[in-house]
Amino acid sequence: PGSGNPYPSTQLPSDFSPLTTEGVTVGTLGSGVRGTALWSPSGLNFAFALDPQNGTAVLGTTAGFHAQHVNLGSGRTIVSLTDKYAIVTSWGAHHDWLYPIKGTSLGQPIAWSAPTDTWQEWVNTANGPAIVTDGYKPDSVALTLANGSTIQLHGGQVYTSLDHKLGAVVTGIRMKRVVHPVGDVEVPSEYQPSTATDPITVWDFASAGTPRQIATIHLPTVQLPKAAGQGELQAVVFSPNDKYVAVLVQGEYGTGAQLLGSTFIFATNSGQLVGTAPYGNGMQWSSDSKSLWLGTPLPGGQGEDRVVDIHGHTTWSWPDSMNRDVVIPMSAHNLLVVDHRQLDVWSQETGLKSFKGIANLQGGAISSPAPTGTRALVDLWGTVVYATW
Repeated sequence: PGSGNPYPSTQLPSDFSPLTTEGVTVGTLGSGVRGTALWSPSGLNFAFALDPQNGTAVLGTTAGFHAQHVNLGSGRTIVSLTDKYAIVTSWGAHHDWLYPIKGTSLGQPIAWSAPTDTWQEWVNTANGPAIVTDGYKPDSVALTLANGSTIQLHGGQVYTSLDHKLGAVVTGIRMKRVVHPVGDVEVPSEYQPSTATDPITVWDFASAGTPRQIATIHLPTVQLPKAAGQGELQAVVFSPNDKYVAVLVQGEYGTGAQLLGSTFIFATNSGQLVGTAPYGNGMQWSSDSKSLWLGTPLPGGQGEDRVVDIHGHTTWSWPDSMNRDVVIPMSAHNLLVVDHRQLDVWSQETGLKSFKGIANLQGGAISSPAPTGTRALVDLWGTVVYATW
């Protein structure tokens, strides 16, 4: 255990049979632990957990496209990837290791000597990986570097970009929780309420020398009825190219069945507001960073989902009653969706085209888009699918 030696397996799991529809290719990589799919900052390497209790995972590369099982050791699981290391933690021992990546194999683990945390959020700096720690008290979140030194981020919560090079720091604090990826126990909560009246600072973790603050975002006032309570942050999401950051503000309470709020889009480097859109109960950037999918604020069967451009203008909308769960917005006019338990490509121009070999899905999906390029890992209730377009 802990040797990092892979199981004797060949390039891809035997059930990987790519299917292509409308320029989109998908293939099943196997059954993984839901919500564990990861990408490295360059989009070269990917991974997902098979069985954290036994310490097994899948590690892959898009260079020539290979993937195979790796053995991390009992109780260990991959929680992040850099371009050089797989970051592995043991929840029971509260310990982390850096496993050098060698193609689709892992080298001998290097123990992480700096303090760790019960809530894992790793970022990439010019001097290697670092971990966001604390945040359980106001203004206490900090960046802990490999040498054990810390940089105060002056907040309580950090939302990172897909490549983990940028971070948006907000005031809301994290509740200290017991975390474990195995069994019926609590898991880390990445969202803690933060009021929409406080500024959001944007940090460049990967800048030369030392991480630095590059912008401050001041949210416009959101007019809400008294019954909705104060405005709170629901989500902060960077575009794949890191040029924009979208912020969802919602009312503390729904008014009847409807959730109220607004969506704001800012330029990352300046903090300037570039777009305002209707509230969306959930949002995802398209892979080209030119548009944003927003869910309906109304219960299923009512209201509309929509796609907006960076200025917040609606380019496509449809009734939520169509029961199409957006998996990946590939562009303003093409989506990968789950429609009536079938995986489809949905084009605004040509309609639905199905992947005949991927059907009878049990529900929605968790998508993990690559930081660069047009590809993603899609978690279909524990079945991990690789998609490229």
